Amino acid sequence: MNDQGKTREELIQELEELRQALDALMVSTESNLIELKFTEEALRESEERFRVLFEGAPDAIILADPETGIITDANHSAGLLAGRSLEDLVGMHQQNLHPAQNRDYSANTFNRHVKESLEAGKTSLVENTMLQPDGTEIPVEIVAQVIKLKDRSVLMGNFRDISERKHAQAIFRDIIEKSPLSIQILDMDGYTVQTNPAHTKLFGASTPAGYSIFQDSQLLKQGFGLLFDRIKNGEVVYFPDTYFNVHDVDPSFPNVSTWIKAVGFTLNDSSGKPGRVVLMHENITERRRAEALFQDIIDKNPMSIQIVDKDGFTLHGNPAFTLLFGNIPPPGFSIFDDLESKSLELKQLIQCAKKGEVVNLPDLYYNIRDLSPDFPDNPLWVRAIIFPLNDNSGNPERFVLMHENITERKQAENEILKLNQSLEQRVAERTSQLDATNRELAFHLSEVEQFTYIASHDLQEPLRTLTTYTQLINEEYAGKLDADGNKYIEFISGSANRMRTLVTALLEYSLLGKEAVMTRVDCNRVIGEVLADMADSIERNHAKIHCGNLPVLNGYETELRQLFQNLINNAVKFRKKEVHPEIRISAETLPDAWQFSIEDNGIGIAEKDKEKVFTIFKRMHNRNEYEGTGIGLAHCKKIVEMHGGKIWVESTPGQGSKFIFTIPGLIAQ
Repeated sequence: MNDQGKTREELIQELEELRQALDALMVSTESNLIELKFTEEALRESEERFRVLFEGAPDAIILADPETGIITDANHSAGLLAGRSLEDLVGMHQQNLHPAQNRDYSANTFNRHVKESLEAGKTSLVENTMLQPDGTEIPVEIVAQVIKLKDRSVLMGNFRDISERKHAQAIFRDIIEKSPLSIQILDMDGYTVQTNPAHTKLFGASTPAGYSIFQDSQLLKQGFGLLFDRIKNGEVVYFPDTYFNVHDVDPSFPNVSTWIKAVGFTLNDSSGKPGRVVLMHENITERRRAEALFQDIIDKNPMSIQIVDKDGFTLHGNPAFTLLFGNIPPPGFSIFDDLESKSLELKQLIQCAKKGEVVNLPDLYYNIRDLSPDFPDNPLWVRAIIFPLNDNSGNPERFVLMHENITERKQAENEILKLNQSLEQRVAERTSQLDATNRELAFHLSEVEQFTYIASHDLQEPLRTLTTYTQLINEEYAGKLDADGNKYIEFISGSANRMRTLVTALLEYSLLGKEAVMTRVDCNRVIGEVLADMADSIERNHAKIHCGNLPVLNGYETELRQLFQNLINNAVKFRKKEVHPEIRISAETLPDAWQFSIEDNGIGIAEKDKEKVFTIFKRMHNRNEYEGTGIGLAHCKKIVEMHGGKIWVESTPGQGSKFIFTIPGLIAQ
């Protein structure tokens, strides 16, 4: 035994136990070292992934001490957004990234972010402004949260540049504020969220608090509830023209009645679902008043007026139309198809009308009984004019037919025709009664002339009425009608004026030569007076007149002056572009008459039109090219025939015309 009293075996046992314990410790230590190595590698790998994401993130990321607010790290995007290097950013206080006026707000926000994140792990979202060193301010959206990084807490802020979004919002806000249309933005329950100045101006008051347009009883009674539901379901809905008065919503609001045209649609939220309702209103009060006035003019017009669509189906007939025809055509009846089926001439005229021309139809026999046996038996002779009403693009959309009842005139003409037929038969059968029959014929011709004179005067009255009303509209509603309204009035006024001119010309034609007295006429003096009267037109058109020696003869001086004036005026008017008119007037003797000629260098007349030019109201050119009624040469023919002569024209298109007439057996001694 040793000094400690232990045997050798006991010492060996203790040594063995110590060795085993040391071996176990070494094994445990080696295992801990291996585990520690794996932990360090995982941590290093995690940090490397964080660093890659941190540096490569498109958003600016700034890390700061949650207690001091000092920036501890930042990525490359943060340096670009702040306009600073990473070395400058690290060590700055986060408040210094914002303008001075925002720093108190930034400090309070910073403290709130830290507190909320530490207490509840919340993420905060705010908007602020990033200040660059050169003073540039960039609006940013900041998402902030406190995260654990290794063994410490860090406040991480994601900064996103929202300049484009702010710019878009400003533009959207500017569009709403400056829009001339009323704009009202509602929540999905119909309560007003925002309105623009035009909305307040339109309705004369701001929308009252607690008012939901979706619950307006006045609108719901008009069936708008279904329209509101369609809008909330995402449809774009156009409302019918609506009469509205805010005084009915709140008695304290002004009592102003307004006609409104509106459209409604939704704005979707970030999830793509409808989140707001937009209503856009247009004030159409003046247009409705103008339309009502125009309708009043149509309905109270003494002339028959029928408005049809582009296929000829009747849209409206005024009371005078119903009075004239006894009924409105049935829905399936097209006046265009009916007229086109009657003759090739009418078919061509209807096609011209569909192309936008103003068309005067020939005299037509019409009986509405032919459409249906249920309609009254009302045979008529009518004379009609068709003119188009164009749409916004200038294309014919509707057509107006204005009718004149000429039944009595036609009956008189038929009576004359029957009388003439009877006269011819009696002349053949009873030659002995020729003188009596001639006197009777002269009597009836006198009645026809009297009828023409009376009819021409009677036609003036409705035209004067139509012109007076259109003038009143132009004066009292100037600037209030839209473009279509002004165009309709212009069509009506122009048509009435042209019809008045034609009626006046017809009257003058019928009176030509009445009570004329034949006298000794110096044609040189007459031509001199005509040229003096036309001096302004001759000078304006740079016309040259060459006149030879003219005779003195027995004739009707006033009519001869009109004859020369019409022919010279035509020679000046129908000139070639960029060519000054040159006119030659001459006369020569024939065995029993004087033969006059008036020759020009104008546009000439086609061979097929040489006889037509002397027909009353027969125009060879469009009214927009050359003004006139188409009766001037008919006057000339009647004057020459009054003197017992003849008139004709020799012409080559593009080279000029030569009008020739004779005054036979009237040579002055």
